[in-house]
Amino acid sequence: MAAMSGQSLKVTIDDTFIDGVDGWNFDNTIDSKDITVSKTTNDTLWKQYISTLRDAKGSISFKFLDLTDPGQLALWTAFNTSNTTVELKFYQDSSHYLFADCIVTSFPISAKLDGVQGEGMTVSVQLQDLDGLQLGGYS
Repeated sequence: MAAMSGQSLKVTIDDTFIDGVDGWNFDNTIDSKDITVSKTTNDTLWKQYISTLRDAKGSISFKFLDLTDPGQLALWTAFNTSNTTVELKFYQDSSHYLFADCIVTSFPISAKLDGVQGEGMTVSVQLQDLDGLQLGGYS
């Protein structure tokens, strides 16, 4: 896939479009443990690691807050309901996306007299999916 404009990005929650999104990101990580030991030959130059557990967390940034929007309201409801897992899809274009079951871990709300309510708001999500972050439409 070649470089593409960000104009086609979108996010859905349980297949409901979320309005007001101006960006998203996901950080996939793998924990590792140092297993370096000394050798009888005394030639250990580099540490050795073993990978352990994977993790992923992300965020959705908004240009504005609008809790009358069904998608933003669904995020808010998920944040305020204990142990609620939602399926989020992060689209790069109309047919290529990443998806996973997530919990909403942060939903800050702000307002400024000389600004737009919720301007620059960033909602944080944590992956809660045994299958990890998956690819959709990439075949």
